[in-house]
Amino acid sequence: MQLFMCQNISISLRVVSLSVPALRARGEAASLACEYDLAGGRLYSVKWYRDNEEFYRYMPRLRPPQHAHALDGVTVDLHKSSARRVHLRDLTLKSRGLYRCELHKSSARRVHLRDLTLKSRGLYRCEVSEEAPSFHSAEAEAFLEVYCAPLFKLTHEEEEEERREVIEGQAHAQGRDPPTQQPQQRRADRALHAGRGARASLVAQLRRR
Repeated sequence: MQLFMCQNISISLRVVSLSVPALRARGEAASLACEYDLAGGRLYSVKWYRDNEEFYRYMPRLRPPQHAHALDGVTVDLHKSSARRVHLRDLTLKSRGLYRCELHKSSARRVHLRDLTLKSRGLYRCEVSEEAPSFHSAEAEAFLEVYCAPLFKLTHEEEEEERREVIEGQAHAQGRDPPTQQPQQRRADRALHAGRGARASLVAQLRRR
């Protein structure tokens, strides 16, 4: 989790901190939080940006106060989002980018993104603004990266075989014999090779048909 401290842009309104996950897997969700201090002022709006494109705003004067804009790779979960938090879901590689929050001066401080994709990555920005007559504003930004999780996992037998190959390779490189296998290990190896032979035989029979 990245935490960014921001300098004050106005005397009465300031962003205290911005919290954006630095890394998320494709398909996961992410919560982006913007903590701010109104210093007695009244909130006008909170806006969130990904790579300078607005995707969410919170305006307490509107009904409903929340609104999400269509943006490739950014899917906002409005039920989990507020003026201080954005929740993104279903992340994709397009979700990556620099996210920014702008304050234009409500109690909700979070946006929740769901279903992240690779398109979700990017620079996210939060912007907060005060109401008239001052219209002071403050903002903060952070980068969200989305990665693609591996689609396969080695079986226990494959992991053991790779480990033995590494040990044997190290032994040969050092000019010594590899360690002797225990009887139960040799039996397991024979069973493994027998199973592979049976599968190969079955494939050959199916091809002949």
